Amino acid sequence: MTQCADPVRGFHRFSRGVLNIFLTPWICLRVRGEENLPQSGGYVLACSHTSPLDGILAFWYMARRGVPLRIMAKAELFRLPVVGAIFRALHLVPVDRKAQNRSDALAPVCRAIDEGQCVAIYPEGTFTEDPDVWPMRLKTGVARVALDTRAPVIPLASWGAHMIMSSGRIVDLRPARTVNFLIGEAVDLSDLYSELGSADRKAVEEANRRIYRALCEGLAQLRAENPPENMWWDPREERRIPLISSDQ
Repeated sequence: MTQCADPVRGFHRFSRGVLNIFLTPWICLRVRGEENLPQSGGYVLACSHTSPLDGILAFWYMARRGVPLRIMAKAELFRLPVVGAIFRALHLVPVDRKAQNRSDALAPVCRAIDEGQCVAIYPEGTFTEDPDVWPMRLKTGVARVALDTRAPVIPLASWGAHMIMSSGRIVDLRPARTVNFLIGEAVDLSDLYSELGSADRKAVEEANRRIYRALCEGLAQLRAENPPENMWWDPREERRIPLISSDQ
């Protein structure tokens, strides 16, 4: 079983129990590649993002494995009366996206990983806007964290949740809806490590491309389809562009 610094306890354990009651009859979660999850130490779970269910299902899956998954979330959400209290109880990781210094914004994530935690990050920043539901242009947060901490980046491709719940779609409450996870091998970034860490822009760009390709490879296996070759959807331009760096 995967191990992190802290066991599932307190509100994490309570939440796991609640999710077991509500999700077990509703969601049939099929997972491949569990052997790729590290057995110890902190790491990043870099996840594809198509549905509001994604974070809930990742949290549920990891909690069932005895891992108190910490999910990166916008800092402003922690200030909401009820949501903020829940996020704090679950020890989610606040990230100030308005911070002028990117390193400062990601410092809480790096600290959590250095403490041996597993942190889930959705590198697209929001649900994909790609019309064919492939990952869109990634923000550079995962790449920067990886280069600063040298922690493993484990890609988690998810398929099916968007057919159950997505933005603007009525929730499908029929029982035994299937969602597939494919957990890939750690993305090899070892040749990009240097004393500069995330200050090396070219290394960040290349790390971002590799993480994107790893997510696409996982989704391609789940979907039995080929992703757009060396292209990603840019939501600002509303079209596919060559696989280049993100400026965010």
